[in-house]
Amino acid sequence: MSNYTLNNVKRHYLHINEDDYWDFYINQDDLGHGKWPNIDCLASYIDTDIDECISGDSLISSSAYSYNNACSFGLDLQNIGLTGVDNGLIKFRKDRITNEGFYKLYTQSNYQISADDLRLHLHAVTGSTLLYDYPTSINEDGSIKLNGGFYQGFFREGKKYSILPSKIENQWNLEFVIRKKDYELESNKTLNDKYPDNKGIFFYIGTRAQNKWSYLYNEWVSGSTCFDCEETDEDFDLVEEDIDLNKQEFKTDNGFDLNSANDEYVLSDNKFLMFDRTPTGITVNNYVGDEHVLIVYKNRKFIGNLFEYLNRTPTGYTANDIDELTSGYTDTYDNKNLYKDIYENALAFKINDDGSIGYRYLVKDCSGGTEGHFSILEGNSMPNIIKGSEWLKINVKIKASNNWMKLYFYVNGKLKYITKELPKLNLHELNELEEKQEGVPFNISLGGGTQGLLETVMPDYMSEPTKEFTLEKYFAGSFIGDLKSFKFYIC
Repeated sequence: MSNYTLNNVKRHYLHINEDDYWDFYINQDDLGHGKWPNIDCLASYIDTDIDECISGDSLISSSAYSYNNACSFGLDLQNIGLTGVDNGLIKFRKDRITNEGFYKLYTQSNYQISADDLRLHLHAVTGSTLLYDYPTSINEDGSIKLNGGFYQGFFREGKKYSILPSKIENQWNLEFVIRKKDYELESNKTLNDKYPDNKGIFFYIGTRAQNKWSYLYNEWVSGSTCFDCEETDEDFDLVEEDIDLNKQEFKTDNGFDLNSANDEYVLSDNKFLMFDRTPTGITVNNYVGDEHVLIVYKNRKFIGNLFEYLNRTPTGYTANDIDELTSGYTDTYDNKNLYKDIYENALAFKINDDGSIGYRYLVKDCSGGTEGHFSILEGNSMPNIIKGSEWLKINVKIKASNNWMKLYFYVNGKLKYITKELPKLNLHELNELEEKQEGVPFNISLGGGTQGLLETVMPDYMSEPTKEFTLEKYFAGSFIGDLKSFKFYIC
């Protein structure tokens, strides 16, 4: 036995290999492996390898995955021409259209999504001002080449269409398979050329623009400066016999003027509001059964009790002149409204030239030290996290509490960057009539940020935008590289 132990024992000599370090632990944060995120939580999935995800110039999520609380009762937007011309959802060339053609497109266009269609629809962004280019194409492997362009679409409209959550209940996980590349420029008129600090934005969620009608409400809105006031040098073929746009009515489909601010209405089937003996009133003789009454009013700050003012004394008011009292309290559409629309309503993820990855976020700042009382929060990882010309799986986990959230950035399953606590994302509509903001709030962009109002088209479609608003200043930019897939998990 002693001979056996002395001569037959194999001695193993071990040393530490310091080339790699592997830390194994039980934690759901390892996004690159295992069964987490749960496939049941996959609310939207776009993959260029799936045939139904590419349709013309649009990206469409797979019908196999949808948000469990999604709803679509059918969407028929009758006013989409008013806003859809700004980002290319409704396309035209101002040098190839007549006034009459533009008027019909602007006021009579519609956009439809069939009932029970729970897919996310993103279209290739473009513009009609001829000021900017948005190059995109499809690579030989089927992936999307982004060289100044990107895709954009909305996921909620009113109460009849909501295909993704607008509130973070606990956490979201957003997954991207992308590749950073230094492509040769196809244009020197991209958003990155206008705003080079915005280059590298590969995802955006929030409102795609501020309220364009502020151009008509208050042309003196402060904080908006002329950035390109020169007349275009494009040659236009004028049509001799054409309509005069100055003589046309520009209204919503339910009759609201585009230049009228602070309008509100209630559509009701309350019989007490409809039955009367006025010339327009309804009686039992002409009642059909599906009538509604439209009650129109202005947002006003008057908080007094009108019963104290309404009387037949010499100083009292009646129904004929009460507006003289309340009209002085009508709210004006000013900077406060413009900034309130975008607080906690604009969040972007960004890859920088130094290989770092991070975020940009617009929040309210009550310190009073900034114009409009807003701040741009921004943070980035260490450099050289993102390698060029390599396909990478990037996960951004958003964990939220009551009023705060944190962002966790993973690259190929490894945690690379954690943000500080940030004010919780608060996606919301604009302070405007629903008919005048169709397709504007609740937007998602893949491959870029948002144009804001850089490409805004007003009733005088030959005029160019002359103001620089906040969203385009900080979020008008795009990612240069390739996009393969996008997943939106709600857990």
